[in-house]
Amino acid sequence: MSMGWGGAIETEYHPSHGRTTFDTKNYLASDIIEKELFKKRRYRIQGAFHTVSVAKKTKIDATWDKFSDINMPSDFKSSDFEIQTAKKTELTIRHEENNFLTILYALPRFNSFDSVKQNLPTFFVNIKPYKVPRLGIISYNQVKASYLDYVYSSKLSPSINDLSSARLETKNILTKPFKTSFLTFAPKAGFLGIYYNKSPEHRDKTQALFLYGGDFRADFYKNYKTHKHVFEPYINYQGISRPTATLDSYYVFSIDDGLNRFDLVKTGILNQVYSLKNLRAVPTFGIDLYANTFLDKKFTLKALPKLYLDLNWNLPSVNIKAYSAYNFAQKTLDFSNLQLGWTLNEYVAFTAEFRFRSSYDFRKAN
Repeated sequence: MSMGWGGAIETEYHPSHGRTTFDTKNYLASDIIEKELFKKRRYRIQGAFHTVSVAKKTKIDATWDKFSDINMPSDFKSSDFEIQTAKKTELTIRHEENNFLTILYALPRFNSFDSVKQNLPTFFVNIKPYKVPRLGIISYNQVKASYLDYVYSSKLSPSINDLSSARLETKNILTKPFKTSFLTFAPKAGFLGIYYNKSPEHRDKTQALFLYGGDFRADFYKNYKTHKHVFEPYINYQGISRPTATLDSYYVFSIDDGLNRFDLVKTGILNQVYSLKNLRAVPTFGIDLYANTFLDKKFTLKALPKLYLDLNWNLPSVNIKAYSAYNFAQKTLDFSNLQLGWTLNEYVAFTAEFRFRSSYDFRKAN
C-alpha cells in the first residue's frame, strides 16, 4: 500500500510583556482512513489566543479546532499535533469595571459531525450590588441575552430536529441583613424572568418565577496565640415558585432552563482557622459539614438524603482540598474528590487529583 504525503505549519507568538499568547498547529495530509480503501485529504486547523489589557480590565480567550473527520484527532495523538483546545471553538471576552462585569461568549459549531449547543452569542451583564441608603436593602441584578441553536450531528437521523431560539433572562434579588453581636439573618426575595422567541408551540414563550429564601447563621470565635478559630452553625433556605410555563412548552437547552418548584434547606456547621501571624483573606484550615433537605408541597421535611463534608487546607506553598458525600439511602460513599496543589516557585507548580464516584451519584452536565 502506498504512503500518502503530509505537512504541518506551526506558529507561536509569546511577547515579552507576558500579557498575550498566540499558538496554532495546522496539519494537512493525504491518508487512508481505517475501513476505507481510498486516500482522503485530511486536515486539522487549531489554535489558541489569550490576551489581557494593560489595565487588566479586559481579557480575551479564543480557541478553534476544525478537522476533516471525527477520527483525525485520535489518529494523530502526538503533542506535535495538539494544543489542548478540548476540540472546542469558542470565544470569551470579559470586561470588568467598578460597577459592572460584562462577558461575551460565543460557541459555534465548526465540525458538522458534532452535536453542539451553539451560543451565537451569549452576552452577560452583572451589576455591582447596590445598597439602598438608610433602608439597608441590597439589590443584586444580572441580565443575560443569547441566541441558542442546538444542532445535532450530521451522522444522526435527519428526523431529529434542531432547536433554536433567542433567550433573554433577567434575575433580580433583594436582601436585607439583620445583625446582632453574633447572629445574622438575611431574608431574600427576587424575580427570575426568561423570554424565548421560539417554542415547540411555534410561538414565543415567557417564563416567570418568584425566588425566595434566607440565611441564618451564628458566629462564634476564640483567639489563640497564633490562630483564630471561627465556629459558624448555619441554616440556608432556597425556594423557587411554580413556573408559569410548563416544562414541555418551551425549549430546554441546559439545566438553566429546566426550572420547577424547588424548596431546599441546607443545614451545616462551618469551622475555620485563621492565622494571626500571616493575615490572609482565606482561612488556613476550613471544614464544612452540611446536609441538604428538600421540602414537599406541604413544606414537610423529607428524609435526609446525603451528608456532605468539604475540607480546605491552605498552607503557604501547599493547598489540599477534599470534597465527599455519604448516601444514607444506599448506605455508601457517594463521591470523594481529593486535590493536592504544590507551588515550588513562581514558575513551577503541580496539581494532583483523585476522584471517586459511586454508581448512585450523578454529575450535572450542561
